Amino acid sequence: MKQLVLASVLALGISACSQNSKKVEVHKYAMDAFGSNLNITYTGEELKGLDFAVKTFVENFNASLSTYDPSSTISRINANEESKIDSLNFKVLQQGMWWTKYSGGAFDLSVGPLVDLWGFGKNKPTQVDSAQVDSVRRYVGYGVFTVNKMILAKSYPEVRIDYNAIAPGFAADMLGDILTQKGCTNFYINVGGEIKCSGYNQDSAFWLIGIEKPIDNPGGQNEAMRYIRVMNQGLATSGNYRKFYEMDGKRYSHTIDPRSGYPVQHDLLSVTILAPEASTADVLATTCMVFGRKGAKEYLAQLQNVEYYFIYTGEDGTFKEEWSPGLEKQFVEEK
Repeated sequence: MKQLVLASVLALGISACSQNSKKVEVHKYAMDAFGSNLNITYTGEELKGLDFAVKTFVENFNASLSTYDPSSTISRINANEESKIDSLNFKVLQQGMWWTKYSGGAFDLSVGPLVDLWGFGKNKPTQVDSAQVDSVRRYVGYGVFTVNKMILAKSYPEVRIDYNAIAPGFAADMLGDILTQKGCTNFYINVGGEIKCSGYNQDSAFWLIGIEKPIDNPGGQNEAMRYIRVMNQGLATSGNYRKFYEMDGKRYSHTIDPRSGYPVQHDLLSVTILAPEASTADVLATTCMVFGRKGAKEYLAQLQNVEYYFIYTGEDGTFKEEWSPGLEKQFVEEK
């Protein structure tokens, strides 16, 4: 689960967007899940059996994909105690491996050993030299593991699968399917900052999301830099401004480029992606933070139905914004 939760919902409509004065029932559901928070807001009739359905889903999801639960399927595979995967692991691995190949390795489910090396995983930050990076890089990259007939085979025992950059979005999509199957078409789902929206809020307006200013604020939530209407889309934000450390006068970001083995160094502070699925937005937000601003725009230009919003550091040290042309129609003036 990503530790950076940058996007926050504002569950209020903009009056100019509302065309319906009829009172609409609003229901909210929240629980601790996936090492973070799970929040659901939906309108209409109260859904029967939602609590049971969500808790059962979370239990099954964790039993399969949680890297925090040592008894989960993926944890046992990472510990070389198991090689057989279940259907949920297969779905996420299949999607993740496709994105690894399509991104040229900028997105990589096997990046975990490098994250640990640089002190953003189970290890504390220490001096890292090129020999260490070269040694660990052999455990990372497309082809270090394969899946055949539901068996995952590793090239090295040290290979480790990490779903942090895809599982929250994947969970949001699947929870959306649960609500849809129960007949609900107007909902907002937030899984640790990865968001899935469908239909409209209680004011008959598209769900409104605030994108925080990229300021390291341990005391709480930052004010919004932009408000965006989410039109039947998934949304994910990733950034580098909260999780970092400094050593010998140099700043090290938690975003590791799996291709080079080193933390990224560029002016991009945060990336927000809107896509048809939350899992796609989740993957692309991380991928774009690896690419940097120029590379991310070139990469995203190859994709359809994907919008982006970047915040970066200008030459004068102030925050600058950049967005895809199609996103501007979804901006809302300050609430």
